[in-house]
Amino acid sequence: MAAGGRWIDDFCSRSDLEFEKAPYLSKLDSWHERGATTPLSEWLAHFKTAHHALKSRPDCIVTVFPQPALIASILLLLMNRSTTRLIAWSFNLGSLPHGWKRHLARRILRRVDRFVVHARGEIAGYAQWLGVGEDKFCFIPFQKGNIERLNASPISKPYIVSMGSANRDYKTLVDAVIGTGIKTVIISKKDVVNSLPEHRDLIKLHSLTMDECYSILRDAKINVVPIADTQTAAGQVTFVTAMRMGVATVATRCIGTVDYIVDWETGVLVPTGDSKALNRAIDTLWRDEALRVQIGSAGRDYADKHFSDEAAGQYLSQVINEVFG
Repeated sequence: MAAGGRWIDDFCSRSDLEFEKAPYLSKLDSWHERGATTPLSEWLAHFKTAHHALKSRPDCIVTVFPQPALIASILLLLMNRSTTRLIAWSFNLGSLPHGWKRHLARRILRRVDRFVVHARGEIAGYAQWLGVGEDKFCFIPFQKGNIERLNASPISKPYIVSMGSANRDYKTLVDAVIGTGIKTVIISKKDVVNSLPEHRDLIKLHSLTMDECYSILRDAKINVVPIADTQTAAGQVTFVTAMRMGVATVATRCIGTVDYIVDWETGVLVPTGDSKALNRAIDTLWRDEALRVQIGSAGRDYADKHFSDEAAGQYLSQVINEVFG
């Protein structure tokens, strides 16, 4: 994180725990610009940050995302820091590679004391892939803080929106909306949107700032998160953000959504790759304002309670208790 940034430790109310943030010592590339493979410059940034954090000999290190967890594990093994606990928060690999990558991960990540995943269905697969017990894992919902002070959307209303790149199934979404007359905004990486067809119902955008994405999402009638059938979770950043904004969400029923969305209560779930079911869900919410507002409001209330920074801060306290026994 950037120096001076806030995280869920700021919402952990325990007075017996002292947290110290370790900001990145060099700037990371935007996810909009980088490819699927982590560049060497980013690995070096993770190494510098973890090495700096270990200088104070902390009792516990909490990393966010798999790459910092891997680097911290390597350093702890090399330094023989057997008493320093390691919590790998937001451990979401996106895919489960085989061969040398799996072998290397098994050898290094055994040093992690607790893996925090954001989908219950990932636990068994990750445990088997790493060759460790499922007791090393715990499910904590992905969290999103309050989003304030947004500008007006640059897109004229009404419209629906779909954004993100990880494991997205935009083909099914395009099949569901083409010819309906429903203005559909798709925001993703440049190569992803360029692969989609040109059509008067579609507005394809890329290289936007986060604030621009949030502004478009907030003013949408419906947020759609179409996910491909995968072993790992995806889409949680987008639909949790939409729920916290009170925007009704339609998402693929899959490993990453079933822990978050109660069907037709806090959102709508549709089968994987089913453009007809997706079309029906979108059409129903598009036409029924009362239902759309009801689901959006229920989703916001549920997210405020379970997916907020305040809730995650308490979960962090629980995980720290577990790793220290």
